[in-house]
Amino acid sequence: MKKIIYFLFLILFSSFVYSIGTCSLDKQDYLYGEIAIFTCQCTYSGEQNTDGYIVFKKSDDTILSSVAINSGNCMITPFVSTYFFIPPTGYEGNATFAKNPDGTGSPGTYWGHSTDIIHDGFNLTLASPTDCYIQFENNTGSYYDLGNYGAGQFQVIDPITNFTISKAYCSLHIMDLSTDNTLLSIPLTGNGDISTNIYSSGLGKIYFQHKMNENFWEIDTNYKMNVNCFANVDDYILGNGTHYLNGTYFKECESNFIFFTGEDNRLSNRETLLPLVICLIVFIIYLAAVGYLNFRMIRKKGDMNFWIFVVCTFLSVVELVFMYGVVYLAEKTGIIENLIGINFLVVIMISFGLSMVTLFSLSFRLLTFDSPDKKW
Repeated sequence: MKKIIYFLFLILFSSFVYSIGTCSLDKQDYLYGEIAIFTCQCTYSGEQNTDGYIVFKKSDDTILSSVAINSGNCMITPFVSTYFFIPPTGYEGNATFAKNPDGTGSPGTYWGHSTDIIHDGFNLTLASPTDCYIQFENNTGSYYDLGNYGAGQFQVIDPITNFTISKAYCSLHIMDLSTDNTLLSIPLTGNGDISTNIYSSGLGKIYFQHKMNENFWEIDTNYKMNVNCFANVDDYILGNGTHYLNGTYFKECESNFIFFTGEDNRLSNRETLLPLVICLIVFIIYLAAVGYLNFRMIRKKGDMNFWIFVVCTFLSVVELVFMYGVVYLAEKTGIIENLIGINFLVVIMISFGLSMVTLFSLSFRLLTFDSPDKKW
């Protein structure tokens, strides 16, 4: 009996003994003008909904930033704070999830256990000729409502001269904050090739937008945008007009940006699919009717009415398959708008052409006053 009680005791309290609350920065080395992202998550329910402060400070205990925060539902959704580095450079420091605004103490009752990691170090380094940094328009994060377009901009900057860099090629990756899994890439085929990356304008700026209509988005959730930029493939130009040709200096930089989702304005699958399915059924019935009419007017295999009948039958089957495919894609991805638009235009044009040919054929047949045994 004692062994059983001891075993149950271990099960009940193992989640506490082995609970891990972890906090970490997105990287260790930063340049001024970059954003540091400090992310925390937990594995024990007692660490949730705990008040504290995320404090950025230098190694000499000079406080750079102190922000009050609550850990919230950190077992599912990480909590996060950011800091925008400004000159001077060349110092070390750390970010801490602390009880007090000066960065001391462990928050709540359970944070600060021997298995928890509640601080991480950083180094604000001096820039080299091969460095660049990415400065976002809004350094403190942005809110985007689902179902709407999310838009923003950033600049690619040379940290030595502080001039912007034009013709810097960049790719954007939207990532799950808790797992770092890539959910979406902009452009969709970005892989480091110039032809598949967006590049900065004459002012070193890059603008982007994307309709947040996919099913993977969750409301009231933090996401991370990872941006990678490089400049050297052809030539790039600094904001003062200086040209660097043929990769004189290779520049590469990476930065992360936190944004938040707000309301969900996406149409539900039922709201989107019901009118679509009705329209597709109408198209299928219309094509079948035109096909049947031409079938009745066939005089011999291979004439015009025969081929119209074949095309209408084929399109009816294609639209039926398309209807099932759209339902499947809407359930899996939620992205069906472009596909619907293309299908609608193609079907309208083909149906109009088939209708005109059929109407002409029928009118000609009626006007020729064929004998009754040959009439359709």
